[in-house]
Amino acid sequence: MRHNIALLLTLSFVMNVRADCPTPQSPAAWPNGLGVSYAFPANNPPPCWRGESISALGLTSDISAAFGQWTNANQSQNNSGVGFYYSNSGPFSVFVQTVVDPIGCGVSVAAQTFVAIYEGTGIVVSAQTYFYLGSNGGLGFPNYDPNSANYHAFIQKLMVHEIGHSMGLANQPLGAGPCAGQVAGQSVMNAACGTNDVANNLPAAMVGLTSCDNQSLP
Repeated sequence: MRHNIALLLTLSFVMNVRADCPTPQSPAAWPNGLGVSYAFPANNPPPCWRGESISALGLTSDISAAFGQWTNANQSQNNSGVGFYYSNSGPFSVFVQTVVDPIGCGVSVAAQTFVAIYEGTGIVVSAQTYFYLGSNGGLGFPNYDPNSANYHAFIQKLMVHEIGHSMGLANQPLGAGPCAGQVAGQSVMNAACGTNDVANNLPAAMVGLTSCDNQSLP
C-alpha cells in the first residue's frame, strides 16, 4: 500500500485552548503500542554549523536515559505503550550540531524536533531531533554550559521534552513573569529557563512524566 508522507515542519507551537494541566496536545503522535528505534546517524549540517559526534561528546547515556524514561512511563504510567530502543538506524534520529556563527546563523532554541506524518493523519512515521550547541536563548544567555555540573542532566531533560513532541504533547503555554510564568516541574513540556535550565523549570531527570503529562497521553 502506498502512503503519502507529509512533513510537519515544526512542533514549537502552543495550543492555548487547553489548560496547563493536562498538558496541551499536538495533532501528531506515534501509534499506540509501537516499538520505535532511535539512532545517531551521520551528521551533515548546513553551512554555519558543525556536526558533532554524540558519543565523542559523552552524551550517549544522557540521550538514551531520556528514551528509557519515556519507555518506562509509557509502559507503567499511561496507556500509550510506545517503547523506544537503540539501534544503528531507525525512524527517530538524533543530531548534535554546534553553531559556528551564533549571530549570523544561530537559533534561539536549544533544540528542535521535526516529525513526518502520514498525509491526512496524525500518525508519526519518523522524527528528527537537533541539539544546537553554542546557541543563545531569546534573552541572549547561552542555552548550554558544558562545563557546569548540571550539563548532562540538562541534556537528558531537554531530550525528554523533545521526545514529547513526537508523543503528541505540545509546549506548555508561555506567560508573564519569571520562567514565562510556568509552574516549575509541572510538565516535561515546560520551557528551559536559563543556561542549562538553571532555574529547574523542567522536571528533574529520571523522575518520570508528571501527572499533567500522563493525563494527555492515550
